[in-house]
Amino acid sequence: MIQYSHNETVVLRVCFGKWLIYMDLRVWHEYWSVWYQTMKHSHQYHTFTGVTIMKRTISILAAAAFFAFISESAIAQSSAQQTVNLSVSAVQLIDVSSGSVTLSIDGSAAVAGTNAVGSATDNSTSYSITHNNGANLRVTAQIDAAMPAGMTLSIDLANASNGTSAGAVDLSDGTAKDVVTTIAKGVVSAETISYSFAADADAGQFSGSRTVTLTLTN
Repeated sequence: MIQYSHNETVVLRVCFGKWLIYMDLRVWHEYWSVWYQTMKHSHQYHTFTGVTIMKRTISILAAAAFFAFISESAIAQSSAQQTVNLSVSAVQLIDVSSGSVTLSIDGSAAVAGTNAVGSATDNSTSYSITHNNGANLRVTAQIDAAMPAGMTLSIDLANASNGTSAGAVDLSDGTAKDVVTTIAKGVVSAETISYSFAADADAGQFSGSRTVTLTLTN
């Protein structure tokens, strides 16, 4: 006689083709015991043949299996699909390390009998670029107003990593000039900006400022 503890569950997993049947053996045993005791005390029990008992047993098994089965698809993991749309927008940025530069000619380099009164330079600032354009870009430089006659303001953007520097470029006439060309997508990081300011004696004295605009363009 099969005995089970109060909370014990013994599960039999039977596979029929695509169907999985899970059977609690404790339930099966109790069900069979009730059926057996019922048949034992009935008149029919004494007149059953082996074939009859086998047929009844098969019928009971089939009925229990019908109510116990779970389709394989029901216990398998389900799946779902999504379309993920992706995009990267255009990025085209240029920046400088400082917003101002001071250039002063003090006349200490002037020589009697010569027109040039001296020059001043500065290379304390830098520029950086980030862009993802498929085409090469360039940087132009322009001042907001032309310099007085006899005075020149030049700029030189170094480029050792990505692009071609035009070297020292005179901005005095106030028009836009290419200062760096063939800049491929990627970055230019902290490249030096150099300024040079020169004046002649016949230009007179001067005090003022010019705004230099650096433009990253196609």
